[in-house]
Amino acid sequence: MKTKQLTFSWELSENNIIDVHYTYCSEQGDYLQPPSESIEIDKMVLNGDDVTDVLYNYEDEIIDAIINDGEYNIDSPINI
Repeated sequence: MKTKQLTFSWELSENNIIDVHYTYCSEQGDYLQPPSESIEIDKMVLNGDDVTDVLYNYEDEIIDAIINDGEYNIDSPINI
């Protein structure tokens, strides 16, 4: 399994940019299991404050934005 610790800037509103710290995991798979990928949000920071607990409802929207941005793994089939 390969993992990467990455950061993504997500715009909550015009003046509120959230720094999203997340882990990207990819597994090549084998004969029994296909390749898999996952993105897990570790922490969300706004102006130096941890707001992960406050913004947990936005996790799916943020993960979709990370996937659409595609910088974590440009060759990934998840981007197609």
